[in-house]
Amino acid sequence: MRAANRVLPLEGGRNFRDLGGYETEDGRRVRWCRLFRSGAMARLTPSDYSYLSTLGIRVVCDFRSRAERADEPTRWLADPAPRFLAWDGPIQEDESPLIAALAADDASQEMVREAMAELYRHIPYVFAGRYRDLFKVLESGEAPLAFHCSAGKDRAGVAAALLLTALGVPRETIIGDYAMSDKVVDYVALIEAADPQRVSESSIAYLLRLPRELLAPILWSDPIYIVTMFDELEKNHGSAMAFIRDELGFGDEAIDSLRDQC
Repeated sequence: MRAANRVLPLEGGRNFRDLGGYETEDGRRVRWCRLFRSGAMARLTPSDYSYLSTLGIRVVCDFRSRAERADEPTRWLADPAPRFLAWDGPIQEDESPLIAALAADDASQEMVREAMAELYRHIPYVFAGRYRDLFKVLESGEAPLAFHCSAGKDRAGVAAALLLTALGVPRETIIGDYAMSDKVVDYVALIEAADPQRVSESSIAYLLRLPRELLAPILWSDPIYIVTMFDELEKNHGSAMAFIRDELGFGDEAIDSLRDQC
């Protein structure tokens, strides 16, 4: 019998984690091996895929842009192959506060940290269409499911927070799951190990040129980031659950179904 693992034992995994085991507010526990969050999967090894083939993942939702997918393509080797869900439409993500903080003459780590928190106010809305599709897949009963972005902490982190909210997991636990990325991946080392020639046209090239002091808060999974996201949803909708219902179209019946299957 396969033992449940929070962080999957993968040689080439990047923040590949199981959302199972968390206790909910009504005393249940999220089921293991139903929902997985991850970063890019380009470095998964044949041994990793041998392990993943035992999980029965039916759908992989890839929140990355077309360019990101080209930089780090997923070549799924496990059998049977899951259905892949990706999006090619433009994303109007306002990164101007972060760009301004980095470009300021007096740029500091705290300024970049505050700009990152501000960015999290917008992520649920910018990626609402993709999150809506993720929830629709689950509403149709297509679990086990994995979802990911590049680092597995921002777009995927918000998706995980919304899913755990829908499942009735307490806020404190959700924040802990979000912050866990810092313990699982050394993102600074990951960026510094990138090949400058290969990423010359990508956002990684820009990150490589930043002083480490300013790079760090971009790569952190600082709890204030996800707390700021929740604060914004509560300000605009009254609660994160109301955002899930109103903006993602995931009503009470769908939430009950999700809780039954996950």
